[in-house]
Amino acid sequence: MNREEALKEFSEEYQFMLQQCQRKCIEDFPQKVIGLLIKIREVFAKLPDREFSYFHFSLLRCDLINRKYKILFQAQNQEWFLDKGVFEDIFFVDNLFFDFDKVWSELLDRRKKYIGKINPYDVNNLMQKEIMICNQFIGNLLRFYFRDVEETPEFLAVKKTDSWQIRWGEYRGESVLLAQAERIPKTEKEWLENIEKDGNDMELSESYWYRAELTKGDCYKKDMSFSIFEECHLSNINFKEADLTGIRFRNCQLEYCNFEQADCSMAYFEHCKWIQPILNKAIFQQTVFTQDSLPLEQMDERQAAGVLVRKEK
Repeated sequence: MNREEALKEFSEEYQFMLQQCQRKCIEDFPQKVIGLLIKIREVFAKLPDREFSYFHFSLLRCDLINRKYKILFQAQNQEWFLDKGVFEDIFFVDNLFFDFDKVWSELLDRRKKYIGKINPYDVNNLMQKEIMICNQFIGNLLRFYFRDVEETPEFLAVKKTDSWQIRWGEYRGESVLLAQAERIPKTEKEWLENIEKDGNDMELSESYWYRAELTKGDCYKKDMSFSIFEECHLSNINFKEADLTGIRFRNCQLEYCNFEQADCSMAYFEHCKWIQPILNKAIFQQTVFTQDSLPLEQMDERQAAGVLVRKEK
């Protein structure tokens, strides 16, 4: 067996163990997230008195070799990476990835049976890859905890430009968009252009629509996951069979819009007004509504059973 064959066999042999470790990390996350959110609020509270546009939380790969799980927080102005006055802070999240340590040590021991064909670097590289994958999963979960980030006192006090983003990921690498704002009014022309360009389902996902008057648009089977409509008037929009996972409608009016068979799982309808929507077979699983946004008359019993009603403070 040569080195290439040994690496392939080693990776395949312990893939199940790594998947179990990832699964446990994700399953335990809800019990650990409160401590993480406290640390995040603390770094927001440290920001100086000037405007920011980009907020990045990055797990540093360079420290993983020492099994230190360190988050670099960076806040930048509109110049992004060209900002010469970047604010930085660091905090540790060892408890999030604690389960990987045991597996890491075990794989370093088990590699010995391959007698020199697999070295510690190979194990370290494999573990770093798996941890970064898990970190992306954590970012996807954090999206839902950041929905109301603008209501937290620490972030509310931060000076921000009209457009801002919060991201979680790897330093100068892949990241997940946790929260955003783009409070610049959009036009129907921009809306229709985005729909037309959306051949690869990338123009609408995570898009932001602010104070837009939208009277038409065919979003049939489009991926509009985690997009946001704020203070918009939507009329005769076709969302039939669209992926609306995590979408947010905030202070919107929805007239004669078709949501038939659309997947609205974990979507958020906040202070919205409905006028004769079509909701046949639309999926509402863990979908959040404010009390004044519930279209109960158009929902069947199964749909109504899947929604969550947010209590106003």
